[in-house]
Amino acid sequence: MRFQPIPAIDIEYKNLLFAKQDMPLGVYFINTPVWSAGLAVQYDNTQRRPSDNPALASIGGVDTTYRAKLFGSYTLSALTFSTSAAQDIDGHSEGLLIDANVIGTLPLGSKWYLSAGPGATWGNSQYQNTFFGVDQAQSVASGLPQYQAHAGLRDIYLSFEADYLITKHWTATATVKIAQLQSSAAHGPITQSRQQTTTTAALSYTF
Repeated sequence: MRFQPIPAIDIEYKNLLFAKQDMPLGVYFINTPVWSAGLAVQYDNTQRRPSDNPALASIGGVDTTYRAKLFGSYTLSALTFSTSAAQDIDGHSEGLLIDANVIGTLPLGSKWYLSAGPGATWGNSQYQNTFFGVDQAQSVASGLPQYQAHAGLRDIYLSFEADYLITKHWTATATVKIAQLQSSAAHGPITQSRQQTTTTAALSYTF
């Protein structure tokens, strides 16, 4: 478990350029209340530190990386269907991730908004092996059996978000994402728990 402060930003310029908390630079191909699509540079802060667990000391770490992310979404009433493909462009052998999800949003009164929905993430063989595989050198160093991870679902998940409009400018947000590792990610010798939970709290000012 790790605590990490991050900036909660959402900046748009002429409905064309944008910057968000995990995407420091992006461009929209289209951005309407119904359709949204674009390309962005994404900062992926997923990492593995040898100090996280004694079993990882001989396996080695995995650094954070930058990805080129192609994304699109379609909104129908209270439902938003989204998908994205994000490729490592920083040379850290973290491969390709493809994500798809459906989010439903429900307003409660004039101040509360609740959102929730399912999703799934697929990783190619390079991604799966970097995070969940054990090659020959790692096996010799750690005593763990060799393990070849294959392309496939990394996880399926449910995400929940609550937004509270404190004032016209200030909004408080809390999110919880509960994921269950699948296929190669779930069955490798490194994995100790299939359930992965991420929580986020944010306070934002709109102007």
